[in-house]
Amino acid sequence: MASAPTSATLDRFEPCLGKALPPLTFENATTAQRYRTAWWCKLRLFGWLLFGLLATITLFPWLRPSQRARLRSFWARRILAALDVELVVTGAVHPGALVVANHISWLDIPVLMAVAPMRFVAKSEVRRWPVLGWLAAQHGTIFLARGSKHHAATIGKTLTAALQNGETVALFPEGTTTDGTTLRPFHSALLSSAVHANAPVQPVALSYHRADGTPTTAAAFVGAMTFWDTLENLLAARPLTARVQLLSPLTGNDRKTLTRNAEQAIRAALAHAQEEAA
Repeated sequence: MASAPTSATLDRFEPCLGKALPPLTFENATTAQRYRTAWWCKLRLFGWLLFGLLATITLFPWLRPSQRARLRSFWARRILAALDVELVVTGAVHPGALVVANHISWLDIPVLMAVAPMRFVAKSEVRRWPVLGWLAAQHGTIFLARGSKHHAATIGKTLTAALQNGETVALFPEGTTTDGTTLRPFHSALLSSAVHANAPVQPVALSYHRADGTPTTAAAFVGAMTFWDTLENLLAARPLTARVQLLSPLTGNDRKTLTRNAEQAIRAALAHAQEEAA
C-alpha cells in the first residue's frame, strides 16, 4: 500500500479527464476528491488496456510492420498519459541494437515502447499474467525461464536471429527489479547474442522523478509487490516524469567486456541524473 505524501501535490485531473481543472493540493483535498482523481486515472488506464487488447485482435493482423510499430508507440504513450507520467528522452535509439537498461518496474515496458519500436525479453512468469501476458506474447516478447541455462541458450539464438534481422531488442540484464536507488550487477549471458549478430549494445538509463525533479521510488515493482501496489503508488505520487537516457552504442567481441561497459555507462548516467536533481 502506498504511503500518503505529506506535501505532494495531487495535480489536475488532466490528462485523466482530458481537461484542465484547478490544482488540488493534498492539504485541501478531501478523501473523496483524492479517491475520485485516482479512480478516473484507473478507468482511463484500463480503457487504453482494453483498446490495446481489441486493436491486437482486430487490427494487427491487417497492418504492415511499420503501422504496427506506430500503433504500439501511440498506445504506450496513452498508457503513460493515463498515469500522468511525462516522458523525457535524451539521445536516440540505434536501430537494430541490443538495448540494455536498468529495471525498476513494469512501467519500464510502456516507457521504452513509447520511445521506439522494440521487442522485449521478459521473465516467463509474465506470460501467465491475465491479459497482459497474452498481449506481451502477441507483440513479440521473448520469454526467459530464469535459472535455466539450457533455456537461456535457446533464447540467445532467438535474440541473435532477431538482431540479424535488423530488429531492436531490449533486455534488463540485472535479472530483476530494484527501487531505482541502486543498480545490481549485470548478467552477461544474453549479451553474447549481440556479439554473434555483430550488433551494437546500447545502454539505457531509466529513472523516475517527481514534478520538482527529485527522484522517486513510486514506480518500483520489487519483492512481493503486486501490479496493483505499484499502480496505487504511481497514482498517489502523480504527476511523475520518466527519464530515458539513450547512451552511446557499444561494440566489441567479448560479451563480458560489453556487459561491464554497459553497466558502468548506466551507473554513471544515473549518478549524473541524481546530482542534477540535488
